[in-house]
Amino acid sequence: MGKDKLLLPYRGRPLLAHALQCMADSPVSPILCVLGCHADEILAAVNALPFPREIRYLVNRDYASGRASSLLSGLLAMPEQCEGAVFLPGDMPLLQAADVGALVERFERTRAPIVVAVDEAGERAHPVLFARRLFPRLAALEGDESGQGIIREHWDSAEKVPIAGTRVVDVDTEEDYRRLLVDEKGEHARIL
Repeated sequence: MGKDKLLLPYRGRPLLAHALQCMADSPVSPILCVLGCHADEILAAVNALPFPREIRYLVNRDYASGRASSLLSGLLAMPEQCEGAVFLPGDMPLLQAADVGALVERFERTRAPIVVAVDEAGERAHPVLFARRLFPRLAALEGDESGQGIIREHWDSAEKVPIAGTRVVDVDTEEDYRRLLVDEKGEHARIL
C-alpha cells in the first residue's frame, strides 16, 4: 500500500481515526489505543484530531514479536476496576459506537466471559469483549496469537451480538481499501 494502512485517507481522516471515533463515542472507558509499527507517524497523524473523550496512546516497542505483545500492552494498562475490555482493530472504519455499546450492554446484562459481534451469517466479527476473568489467558498468549483460540474455546457460552454486515469491513489489502472507496461512492461492497 506504500504506507501504513492505518494512515490511509478515508472521509478526510486517517483510517484509524474512524475506529478511534467509534470508541470515543461509545460507553467504554478508558479508551486505550496500542500502536506498534510506525507508531510515531501514526501518533503525529491522530494525536491532534478532536475526539469527544480522551484516548490514551500506548506504544508497543516489541510489536515485531507479534500481536500478543500488543494485547499484553493494553491489558497491563487497564485499571483494576475494569470488568472487561473491548478489542477493536484500527482497520475497521465503518463500525459504529452503537455496535460497541451493544456489546457492553449485553455484557452488563449477562456477565458472559465473551461477547462477540457476528455478521448476518452468524460468523465471528469485530469488535469482541473479554471479561476480566479471561485477562490472564489473553496475557499468556505469545507471538502472533490473538484471542481467536479463546473465542473458539468459549464459543458455546459466548454472547453473540449481530452487527450489520455492511459495517464489518476489514481493510487488510489494497483491494480491500479500493472496495471501501468504491463503497463510499454509493456502491455496495462487503469486505471481510
